Amino acid sequence: MQEGVDRVTQALERHASRVRLPVRAVEPKATDETLGSTIVVDISENRLYLYDGFRAVKQYNVATAAEGFVTPLGSWSIVNKVENPSWTNPDPTGWGAGMPAYIPPGPDNPLGTRALYLNAPGIRIHGTTNVDSIGTYASHGCIRMLMPDVEELYPLVPIGTPVLVKA
Repeated sequence: MQEGVDRVTQALERHASRVRLPVRAVEPKATDETLGSTIVVDISENRLYLYDGFRAVKQYNVATAAEGFVTPLGSWSIVNKVENPSWTNPDPTGWGAGMPAYIPPGPDNPLGTRALYLNAPGIRIHGTTNVDSIGTYASHGCIRMLMPDVEELYPLVPIGTPVLVKA
């Protein structure tokens, strides 16, 4: 590393138009065989991709954060999975004012029938009955999916699956 820095510094001092840098091949830590499943959420497209190794095997339209809210960018992972989740109002004095403090599993539950909990605080990949929101920026930060899509994805991703959220 230092040799490369020295060569660039010397080239700058000489106003050189070219620099020859030492390079070496570095083997990846993960291979296609060891990588496993990865979820990539592209907020600019409102699309979720499921990868097996380096190959995309599924893609789904999703809804992400509405203006004024954030679907956090970065590297996350699935830390819990719940079928027929309950919902606890995360902001009873803010955007959740006027909503119940708790909604049990069922047709009125905003998380739908499946929820994948990320290690990003309060963020989930979950189902929704609000089908018109899919493909738009409509959530309070979560990643919404059509119910059949989240039910298809749910058994395909174990706890620990990496989730990359990009703009």
